[in-house]
Amino acid sequence: YREISSSEAVVGVAPGAPIYVDAASTAGSPDGLTPATAFPDMFTAVLTAFSTFFPPTSATYANVWVKAGTYDIANTLPVAGGVNIYGGFGAAFDLASRDLESNATVWNMVVGQECMQYGDEVGSGAAAIVDGVRIDGNNLGTVAIETDTIITNASDLEVRSVIITDMADR
Repeated sequence: YREISSSEAVVGVAPGAPIYVDAASTAGSPDGLTPATAFPDMFTAVLTAFSTFFPPTSATYANVWVKAGTYDIANTLPVAGGVNIYGGFGAAFDLASRDLESNATVWNMVVGQECMQYGDEVGSGAAAIVDGVRIDGNNLGTVAIETDTIITNASDLEVRSVIITDMADR
């Protein structure tokens, strides 16, 4: 991961092919490798991203690109170092048309569920990014970003352009 800055913006660049997620995916055997075979759920995509990133190297990250839509979060998302999640993609899944307002990516929390757990279980030292999602708690879920305190530095998790609404507990 490295930052490229200009007088107008700072853009984070994380090398690695995207893993695609589309709530409306009807792929018979989704593998996340193309928009046509996108995973329909976040949990499977995040687990696949972690397995893609393992073993970690300084040149490889797993990028999860999430198409606009609503995703029920029934299990805590295990966000690991080296896994970057980006919402706000339209049907084409291209960076040029990524728009967080027009292409809202919503994580719909279910009763008593925590949003995500962050950790660097393999000691890669890599950061993780969650960018461009709205987390809707439906007055049921909690905003809990847990970390494993043994090998993880919580500052290695970047949460950007995330809107959190209607949580039962904060």
